[in-house]
This record gives sequence, structure tokens and C-alpha cells, in this order.
Amino acid sequence: MKRLFTLLLTFILCLVVVGCGNTNVASVDYSVEPEKPSFMYSLPEWLSWGMKEGEVRQKLGSERVFENGNLIYVNRSDYRKCDVTEYYGFTDENSLIHMSYHFSYLDILYDDPNPFYDLYSEFKYSLTQIYGEPAGETDEWKNERYKGDEYMLYKAIEEGDYTAMTAWDLDGYICYIQLDKGISINYEAKKQ
Repeated sequence: MKRLFTLLLTFILCLVVVGCGNTNVASVDYSVEPEKPSFMYSLPEWLSWGMKEGEVRQKLGSERVFENGNLIYVNRSDYRKCDVTEYYGFTDENSLIHMSYHFSYLDILYDDPNPFYDLYSEFKYSLTQIYGEPAGETDEWKNERYKGDEYMLYKAIEEGDYTAMTAWDLDGYICYIQLDKGISINYEAKKQ
């Protein structure tokens, strides 16, 4: 026991005299802001409010663009069993005021009883990581038949009996995510 105590005391003295390994402390530059998390359904970096339709079409490049009144849209590949459509909305004066991503079922597969609610929750979490706490949240039951039945929540969403929305009030625009027979992530320019 005395020998073990002597070895331990010698080891501690060596650490104190010689040092505890690398003593170079890395300096942290606190003047640099940490990078915000990325999110694939954020506003495109090239987008600026007030762009003309022709400018948006140029940025979309060779993609097949469809139109419907003051909207143009592009069908994207599917994301987690959902069909994704990207919309751009313009005023009558041809100024961009709205951009959104819409997610709808490609195929309703019941292996996940609440695919839209789970995806809504995932997107809400990602947007909160980027934009901070939301300015407001709502959820509404139009018909409470399935309220409290977690397994049947998909049916309430599918029938439009349950809706939810979360919004962020940002500099120059509003972002909101909506769950209503599908999911949409919307970005709208604030009125000047």
C-alpha cells in the first residue's frame, strides 16, 4: 500500500513539474458569428423581393416552369414520400412578393401513421434553429372526432379537420409553415 501511495505521489509531482500535456490553449475568436444551420427549404440565396418574373425564370434556368395567373411554379423531386412544388407569386405589377414550398402525398403509406405531422414538426424545429423562437403558433380542430387519438391524426389532417401554423416575423418578410391537408413553407414580403 505504501508503495502504491509513493507511486501515485511521484506521478502527481511529475505532472506538476513537467506539465499536464499540451498547455497551448486554443483561442476563440468571439467576433465571428457562428454559422446558422442550413435548411434546404429556405429562401434561395439569389431571391430578392420585387424581382420581375423574367429574372426569376432566368435564375430557375433550364427547369420546366409552369404558370397559373400571377404564380409560376416548378415541380421538384420527392422528399420523404411527398411531392414538392416550389411556387413564386407576383403582384399585378410583376413584382415578386411570395415564395413557397408545398409538400403533398406521392403515395399515402400508413407505415408511419402521421407522416405530415412528423414532417411539420421536423421543419418547425429546423426553422426555429435558423430564425429563433416563432412569433406565433396556432392549431385548430374543425372536427374533434380524432382529437386525442394520435394514431388517427393523419386522418384528421387528410380530411382537413386539423390544421396548424407557426410563423416568424423577420426583417423584410414573414416566414410561416402551415399544416393543412399537406405542408407549405411560405415566405412573404412585408408590405411597404
